[in-house]
Amino acid sequence: MSPVGKGHRESSTAPRRTTGHGTRERGSVVLFVLFVCLAVAVVVQTLSVIVLCADRSLAAEDSGRALMKEKDQALATLRQRVLAEWRPMPWSAIQQTPLVEVAVAELPDSGGWALGVSARHSPDVSPIVVSAWLERGRDGLDLPLAGLVAATATWTSGRAEPWLEVDGGGMADAEGTRDTAAPVARFQTVPAAPVVGSGVIVGSMASAWRLDDGWLSFFAGLAAERSEPAAGQTEAVAAEGVAAGARVSTMRGEPGTTFQLSQGWGASPEAPALLVVCGGASLDAGGRADVYGVIVVNEGGVLLDGTRLHGALFATGTVDFGTDGVVVFSRSTLRWATDRSLNRARLVPGTRQETLS
Repeated sequence: MSPVGKGHRESSTAPRRTTGHGTRERGSVVLFVLFVCLAVAVVVQTLSVIVLCADRSLAAEDSGRALMKEKDQALATLRQRVLAEWRPMPWSAIQQTPLVEVAVAELPDSGGWALGVSARHSPDVSPIVVSAWLERGRDGLDLPLAGLVAATATWTSGRAEPWLEVDGGGMADAEGTRDTAAPVARFQTVPAAPVVGSGVIVGSMASAWRLDDGWLSFFAGLAAERSEPAAGQTEAVAAEGVAAGARVSTMRGEPGTTFQLSQGWGASPEAPALLVVCGGASLDAGGRADVYGVIVVNEGGVLLDGTRLHGALFATGTVDFGTDGVVVFSRSTLRWATDRSLNRARLVPGTRQETLS
């Protein structure tokens, strides 16, 4: 055999030498896969933590906003409450679950027209206290500038004494001057040969007078809140930031119902009263001698025989003066009813603040 062939055979049968290179490659791939899995696990864990934190933050934000809304609502409810009694008050519960407390404090140099109000939860629920200023104002019922408004007027045949007069002999404007051309009475159907006093001008109107829907809803709601079926009369209470004063009352009854004017209503010229009758009922205000105030009867009529009303009278129906009923128009009394008979309260914009208890 040739040397070349022998050498070839020796080379073919010689054992191979292992260097460990393939083992190291396989180990590197395993380590790379482990590192990739670890990175993926870290990323997944991080994303899970982020999502969990976001969910908890959102829940905490929603809970905080709900608690803040409860405190703001407590301030709005407190606005209603202090209208009935405008004075400071210590911390007291206004809601039980969760506990919400409110307090009212005097504001320096406010002259009694502003109060500081605060609301808080129990400390284990929320440490934030919300406070603001509460301002009081005056308002009144929107009424025509006249002494008598009605569908028409009737009186006993042959009566000679006037059933409509003007306090002071004329209508004074805001500057105190007399406006002798302004109608003191307006009727849908002007009665023939009206018996009126000096300075009285009678005018007409195209349609029947009625309270507007807003005031009608307000006074009907007041009557419903403290209904007294026996007497039909209720004292006006706070509603929607508005409260009627102590001398304001309201009645509500169906058409065909007739209410009696309460004894003692409008007994003093220094303390005139306002009465609003709604629902279609009529009012029997007869036999009361001298009374001072403004009477409003929506969708009904009025009997005034035996009563001398110093103020103004407004009715959708007919006013019956009888033999000696009289309306003496008093602009000052009407201005009290339109400007100062109701009380209002509002949370002053820009005064709300949040503090930690």
